[in-house]
Amino acid sequence: MSDEEIQSSPERTSARSHHRSEVDNPTSNPTADTFSLFSKHLYNALEKQKKEIFTVFEAKIPALNQPASKPDFKFKFISNKKQYEFNDQVSRDIDILKAAISSDNRDFALQTIEKVQQDIAARNKTVKIGDKHGWDTVSEYEGNPLADNSDDERRLRQAETRAIRKRKAVAPKDTSKKFAADKLFRGFSETPETRSYTISSQTTPRYNGQRSSPANFRARKGPSSQDICYYCGATGHWSSNCPEKANKLTTPAVPDEVLSLIDFNLCLDTYEYENESVQVYDVKGRLYNSLQFWKEKLLLADSLKNLVLPILESGYFLKFTDTPTSVFLNNNRSAFEHKDFVKRAIADLVRTGVAKEVSTAPFVVNPLSVSVNTTGKERLILDLRHLDFCQIMKKSVWKPHKSLDWLGFVWDLHRGILSVPEQKMLNILNFIALVLVNPCNTTARKVAAVIGKIIALSPALGNICRIMTRHLHHLVNERSSWDSRVKLDLMSIKELEFWHSSLKSLPNCVLAPIQRLPERLAYTDASSYAGAGYIVHFSDQIAHQMWTNEEKLKSSTWRELKAVILTLKSFPDQFKNKFVKLFTDNQNVAHISEVGSMKQDLHNLAMEIFYFCIENSVCLKIEWIPRTRSV
Repeated sequence: MSDEEIQSSPERTSARSHHRSEVDNPTSNPTADTFSLFSKHLYNALEKQKKEIFTVFEAKIPALNQPASKPDFKFKFISNKKQYEFNDQVSRDIDILKAAISSDNRDFALQTIEKVQQDIAARNKTVKIGDKHGWDTVSEYEGNPLADNSDDERRLRQAETRAIRKRKAVAPKDTSKKFAADKLFRGFSETPETRSYTISSQTTPRYNGQRSSPANFRARKGPSSQDICYYCGATGHWSSNCPEKANKLTTPAVPDEVLSLIDFNLCLDTYEYENESVQVYDVKGRLYNSLQFWKEKLLLADSLKNLVLPILESGYFLKFTDTPTSVFLNNNRSAFEHKDFVKRAIADLVRTGVAKEVSTAPFVVNPLSVSVNTTGKERLILDLRHLDFCQIMKKSVWKPHKSLDWLGFVWDLHRGILSVPEQKMLNILNFIALVLVNPCNTTARKVAAVIGKIIALSPALGNICRIMTRHLHHLVNERSSWDSRVKLDLMSIKELEFWHSSLKSLPNCVLAPIQRLPERLAYTDASSYAGAGYIVHFSDQIAHQMWTNEEKLKSSTWRELKAVILTLKSFPDQFKNKFVKLFTDNQNVAHISEVGSMKQDLHNLAMEIFYFCIENSVCLKIEWIPRTRSV
């Protein structure tokens, strides 16, 4: 077969397949399909040619082929070095741009300009972070890939935390201020020529008859006979080395033999194993080897010695009220998914003596689990949930009580109410006050925190927690990111002021509400033309209103809510101080009247119903009835 036949054979195959598709789909347009196929092949060919042109053009530009220049001197500050590297890269990009312009390569020039703009924007962002948080924070920030919006802000906070931690770790410790415990209140430095003391012009030191000049005060190494102690009032010494002050606060010296046994490197938490590069110390047997020393030196009562010494001698035993049944439980799925980490962790625990290998199965074999946090750090956990019921004495109450704090609320069975603890209420009020201090410059995160704290009170306060936070919800939903600055509008400020002033006076929910019959029954309904309502006990009194042209364009839910508020306001004397049950054939009305709505017009009507009930002491219960049951 010739080359021409080989090249044409795919075309014939394509033509046959295209013909079959036309037969299978008689409604397809062959011209449109052919044009689409041609356009696709043409686009791919042009893109390939464009890449080849860029490759040839890049090979001709010297700036692209030359490596980045290195300075012939060493920078003192890393920020200066980074700025030099950035300027050098921008200079190379300008050379590339000149070559592209001189060669009349417009696409390559535009591509280079976009790259320079992105580099400058990234550099400006880095400079802002370095100026505000420090250049060590920039190093931590650039260690991970860049993110946007809230993810980027969260990564910045994490980088700042890591930088602060490293600063504290490498900060030099001032060893010149160490002194013995019996000399806790020492005087001024014994080498005053190495320090300078100045007296503020705004303070007048106390003196007795005569006053020394500042120069003589700095030169003196100790107090004179005329100086007065600020602590005890006696003369001849300063408060920094007052004997009376030292006698009150001096702590007994620790014996040297005790200090020699303290190993400050033993900071490893053996309750869990994490996959961090931490040196593991073998602590097994250290207390037991020094048992005789602790028996002689432990200054405790006999009862406490009998409690502590058995632990030093035999270890700590878990206290069981009942012996658990023997069980052999397989590891959880997470342990199999991270089996390499589990093997490595167990090997380290066996090597250090924290765990040991046995030939027979123990009485109880608990499963292993692996927990992975958001940063990818793995943690090996021994699951002890299957041992049995675990008693936590601090959180348990074994005697009957009529009132107790549980799950963040006060369960008062004597009065039959569920209330908010006093301390929890004070914390919420303080947080709200903190937001109200600067309403024009707060963050969306703080506003969301306020909403969360208020919504968490719903079991004790009811649906008022939802209906009186709707404007705050609107504010959070309009945020650009969680840490973006938001300005509280008038309605949001009113909601916060309501909670700050009324939180302590709001009624609490009843644990076992008494089912009582309603004192008034009312029905409402609305159409696209009008709305109406009436009271069952007063059927001759009917509230009716025709909708305006603007109201006719509203949603059916709005019209039904409008009919409810129309009926309530038409007969205020009949509803005042009464338990009212109102029926409607719109299911949304029953829900919105209790918790509000994210739609502003519906929420305004819900607030009208809410304020009407408060002003007239009306207990309103709106119930939905299907239209099939309405007459």
